Amino acid sequence: MIHIVAFIVLVVPGLIAARLHGVKKISGDNWQAALYTYLCYTLSIISLNLAVTYAMYVVSTGSLWPSVTLVTAFTSLAFLFKWLVISLVSAFGLPQIWKRWQFIWQCFRRKLTEFKDRGRTLPQLKLEKGAIAVIITFVIIFIVGVCVFKDYGISVDEPAQRNHTRIAFNTIYKQIFDRDYYEGITDITEYSARFYGTAIQIPPLLIEIIFKLKDSRDIFLVKHFYSFLLYFASLICFYFINKRFFKSRLFAILGVLMLFLYPRFFGNSFFDIKNLAFASLLIIALYFILVFLEKRQFSYAILAGFLVALATNSRWIALMLVGAVALVILLEVLVAKSEVRHRRLSLLHLLVFAAVFFISFILLTPASWANPSGFLVEYVKSFSNGWEAWDGTFVFNGELIKKATMPRYYVPVWMGITIPICYLLLSAIGIVSVVKRALTGGIKAGFLSHLYELVPLGMFLIPVLATVLKRGLLYIEWRHLFFCYPLLMILALFGLHWVMEYGGWKKWTMVALVVLTLLTQAGWIVKNHPYEVAYFNVIGRQVAAKYDRDSWGVCTYQLLQYLAENTEAVPAKVKIGMDRPSLGMLPKQLRERIKTVSDIAEAEYTTSYYRNIIGNAHAIEGFEEIYTIWVDGFKIGSLYKRIN
Repeated sequence: MIHIVAFIVLVVPGLIAARLHGVKKISGDNWQAALYTYLCYTLSIISLNLAVTYAMYVVSTGSLWPSVTLVTAFTSLAFLFKWLVISLVSAFGLPQIWKRWQFIWQCFRRKLTEFKDRGRTLPQLKLEKGAIAVIITFVIIFIVGVCVFKDYGISVDEPAQRNHTRIAFNTIYKQIFDRDYYEGITDITEYSARFYGTAIQIPPLLIEIIFKLKDSRDIFLVKHFYSFLLYFASLICFYFINKRFFKSRLFAILGVLMLFLYPRFFGNSFFDIKNLAFASLLIIALYFILVFLEKRQFSYAILAGFLVALATNSRWIALMLVGAVALVILLEVLVAKSEVRHRRLSLLHLLVFAAVFFISFILLTPASWANPSGFLVEYVKSFSNGWEAWDGTFVFNGELIKKATMPRYYVPVWMGITIPICYLLLSAIGIVSVVKRALTGGIKAGFLSHLYELVPLGMFLIPVLATVLKRGLLYIEWRHLFFCYPLLMILALFGLHWVMEYGGWKKWTMVALVVLTLLTQAGWIVKNHPYEVAYFNVIGRQVAAKYDRDSWGVCTYQLLQYLAENTEAVPAKVKIGMDRPSLGMLPKQLRERIKTVSDIAEAEYTTSYYRNIIGNAHAIEGFEEIYTIWVDGFKIGSLYKRIN
């Protein structure tokens, strides 16, 4: 098995590279060029991946002697991500990135082949300063992600998501090989969480299986790295979404920074394989939908349909992307006075998109295979009912309440205290500007010409208004609506663009405010890393103790790490609640210094991560607080020791 994987990872990409770089057929007088291109390209990429992976491993573990299994797993993920990006770039657009890549490759190949006179001339492409700045920005973002992904604990939801994925994989495996991969696992048709799609979570599980990862730290390090890769891919697509809207590299990269430097996104991008993964998928799908609507080619219709299906597998609300595509095309067909052939072609594009979406969704969702149409109805009904089975509690405005008593303004308040004030102001201006342009100039000159700008506006307003009208559509905080934040940032950029058109002091005041906000957020991340999930804006910090702070329980990793490094009694008996998964992220030698107990009467220590806790004064009878994690004057996690 390992040899097959090695062949796929190392040999096939090299052959694809030779094909992409102009070697269409390995025969006759070009076989030497094909072989030479393949060898140089593959060996250089292998060397680069191994060097980056080794450096990443050393940073992650502090060990100069790497685990071959884990390094190989990370390398495979790096190859997977790299070839996914390159394939999309070369086959489906993103021409600027592809041109830059070709230029870099051509320069590299020319230097290597200067000693041979083959009589060939290579085209020269101008690499502009703006493009270099964009590339450097993305390189820095990637390096930052590689350096910090190992700093986070395991959230309370990650083991459950892994179990969902194992059950889905078991169903796929059984269909192919007619036997179970995991013995004694629940059948997906009887599984209560069968509606949670996990297609995007299959790759890290495959890495775990192929390389036989057993240690929990190794398993979740791979998963966290994969989560970041997915988020990084979405940042690239977000750049091109903004480039299409504003025709400006500056606005496009500004949007990327507004997304990347938002602390709650920064932290969640490593361990939230559900909400942040869906936000990433939505961004990627939205970009290719915009390309499809602009190009109107069948290849883009197929790709867009598949990506929307992948997003819908993750969260049913992605169905609004299908609605957006249908609405745009049907409006253009009904209103535009184009020839009949053009209208028929547009409808055919829509039909192909819809067919690919439905087929892909069924294929990506094993739970639907028995009854596809019935499952789709059940799927939407299950989530649109607001997860009625869950009736947990949470802290809101200093009160411990249940979902049944959640106020209608719950989401607007959470967004208002956790999103930077500058962005909220700009997005409000952006909404006004988009609506004004759509309503000015009639149906064609106004509404239809700005129809694409209304897509992010509608996709933002519909879910937010739905949570106001129907309060049960989410659990805790507003993380189920994280996918709305990128849409809000697009609207904020529309607002900034509108303000800058006026010029004068308004323009420079707003630019200074945006730059100051970005610098402030970057400084906040550096100061409070790795507790970005507890970010509140300048208003929210004054009342943060009246709300849930680290509802994922990831800060428990640092609490247990402190205990393992400072305890004298080995093993230390600790009572841990729902945040117990973070214990699995500790290195094995530290993990052995801690023993978990279920009864607090037997515990020498216990932890708290300030979920369902009001204020900073949280006392546990018989224990004293010995270590606390503070952020902006409020507690997010505490370690307690039994009083003798």
